[in-house]
Amino acid sequence: MKIIHLTKGCSGVNLAPEAAVSTVKSKAAPPEEAYDYLHSCWCSHGKEPRIVLCSDWQQQIEGIGAAETRNKLDWVKNGWPVLVSDTLCHADALVRVYADHLRSVELTEENILSEMKIPAQQYKGILANDYVQQMLGVDYNYFLQYGKRRFPDDFFREKTNEVARIRLGASLIISGFVVCTAIGPYKQGLNSFLFAVEDNDVHQNVVTQQTDFAAIGSGAYNATAALFHRGQHLERDLMYTIYSVFEAKRFTDGVPGVGEALSIDVLEPQGGIRQLSDAGYDYCEKLYARFGPRQISKTHKNKFEMRDEFLEPFDTDSNGAWE
Repeated sequence: MKIIHLTKGCSGVNLAPEAAVSTVKSKAAPPEEAYDYLHSCWCSHGKEPRIVLCSDWQQQIEGIGAAETRNKLDWVKNGWPVLVSDTLCHADALVRVYADHLRSVELTEENILSEMKIPAQQYKGILANDYVQQMLGVDYNYFLQYGKRRFPDDFFREKTNEVARIRLGASLIISGFVVCTAIGPYKQGLNSFLFAVEDNDVHQNVVTQQTDFAAIGSGAYNATAALFHRGQHLERDLMYTIYSVFEAKRFTDGVPGVGEALSIDVLEPQGGIRQLSDAGYDYCEKLYARFGPRQISKTHKNKFEMRDEFLEPFDTDSNGAWE
């Protein structure tokens, strides 16, 4: 699973995308954890926005094996990292389509959502064309233009439905900063932007603009619940956000698909990225020991006293609860 969190304010060295490679940190995750998890969050540091990124390193083929060898942080544009999940061949190909499209695009607050949707639509067209070409030996445009006349109606309808069911085969979180104009109480300046790319069977809301945080992968539900529990939002300070992300990763323990190794990185407004240090992970461990959930020991189980007064007969005549 991957997580990205937005935050404000730290300075750091600008890195070219190819130089910004996350470092594996395994001590922050327990050994029984197994699958894919990524998330991203907005937050602030001083007067500047920040984005906190979190991902595991596990790649696996179901029924065959898994290894902690996959760097799930990539780039679609200078200053715009992407976290990838799901089938790796599709994730890599989809990221390349995004990079090709965004290379010549100047992102603004007016065009950013529409521009983020285009590559996902283009990739769906690529998959549809590949499928029809392999099945029928003709490209998808030819099939749409002439297929109804040259193939039986049932066959044409069947293949059209099969193409409609094709999914992207990957999920992404894309994040970065854009200069926004002043409006209402908001001043002109850099704002954090966060987009989730996730396909589904009905292909609705494939590309969405997120606020505060986003999570994808098999551990996304657990992480999202943890971040809601902490009340994570874009005005949280950087260290609080880093800890919330760290804790959210721990909430995915035992979820199939979440790997043991962990990376937490911070994207800065200048496009640079800094990774959490060993001292930072140690500090998160101390915070987690103090504020994180914990097992109930045998010595404390006697505190859970069940009394008769805690339950009462069920009132079948009362309709208040159903109205």
